[in-house]
Amino acid sequence: MQKITEENYQEIFKSEEIIGYHFTWINFTGRSFSRKNFIDCVFDKCNLSNVDIDYTTFNDVEFKNSKLVGMNFTQLRMKLSNFNFHDCNLVMCYFNELSLKWISFEDCELFECNFTKTYLAKANFMYANLEKTIFAGTNLESANFEWASNFTINPKINNLEKTIFSRDNVFWLLSYLDIIIK
Repeated sequence: MQKITEENYQEIFKSEEIIGYHFTWINFTGRSFSRKNFIDCVFDKCNLSNVDIDYTTFNDVEFKNSKLVGMNFTQLRMKLSNFNFHDCNLVMCYFNELSLKWISFEDCELFECNFTKTYLAKANFMYANLEKTIFAGTNLESANFEWASNFTINPKINNLEKTIFSRDNVFWLLSYLDIIIK
């Protein structure tokens, strides 16, 4: 996998298919990834704030140690997309009504993200901070929330069948009920 930096990525982006690149320490803020096909790529320590991903494909793509603000993943060409996040900061990102089985957000900070009516069966949220993130009508069957924090998930409107929670963080499920635990 060839490492790409701020100095040499522009030439690669002239192509529609971007295959097998490791993007590191690049500020993509406000750039357009529209109609690009990223295949077997890694974005490491990148800033992807307000990137346009209209009709883009992320196939076998990893986001690591990166910042993603205001990205609307509902614009992706989802039938071909497969991607994961590790140790990323996601702010106001939208995943509404997508099918994201097996997706991973391990060690991520998700602030004000939206997963309304999203299929997240077997998703991994281990050690994730989910402050003000919305889960509504979401399928979280067999998802992993071990050691996750700051989540508010209404068990009445989300599918939590066989969802995994650690004993120390299960109280976050009760926060929606507005009860007092002593």
